[in-house]
Amino acid sequence: MKLLLTTARNRLVQNLAQDLAVRHRVVLTDTLPVRSRHPFVPCNLNHDAETGRLVEGMEAIIWTGWTDPAEDVSLRLDRQTRCLYNLLRAAWEAGVPRVVQLSSLRVMDRYPAALRVTERWLPWPAEEPPTLTYRLGEIVCREFAREGKLKAVCLRLGSILWNTEHSCADGVTVQDTVEAVERSLTAELPGYSVFHIQSGLPGQRYGTERAQRILGFNSTWRPA
Repeated sequence: MKLLLTTARNRLVQNLAQDLAVRHRVVLTDTLPVRSRHPFVPCNLNHDAETGRLVEGMEAIIWTGWTDPAEDVSLRLDRQTRCLYNLLRAAWEAGVPRVVQLSSLRVMDRYPAALRVTERWLPWPAEEPPTLTYRLGEIVCREFAREGKLKAVCLRLGSILWNTEHSCADGVTVQDTVEAVERSLTAELPGYSVFHIQSGLPGQRYGTERAQRILGFNSTWRPA
């Protein structure tokens, strides 16, 4: 499968590209130049021919809701609204069938920590980036999918655990993230689906039962 991964400067995307490239043809993109061992195509994600060429021949797009904290807030908002819309429109016109969106469980952060929150609960995001930008990206993908233009799978990821010796109530390992993305690429799903993805850590805050049932996702995390 030929995959386009956005925001190539992001550490998680770089790790995903490395693991996914074992089984897929991976192409990376970003608005800034990025050195990579994988094919890289710079693109500003405007509504133009450049964005159209970027998605040609792709079988799925992996879009990350991460935005660079060093950037201006208005630019971060722009990436998760206008730029995402342009990419999805180009994907639809090129016949790309599926987008896997990497969002964040932070959109549910305002619920009390003692509650076990599932995908059935409404998002309750903070009113500033990065939580707000994640949520805006979710809305853009959802509306595209609801119009029947493509399938969108939203994976709300927990805090990435780069060191598995550490843990937190909403953590997810890179290995579990890769597993969830892989399953999202081929699972039989309706137009728009949301899943919570986190590792089976002690005191796990967010329920992943739907991801287990529908995606077949099972955390590979084991205590050291």
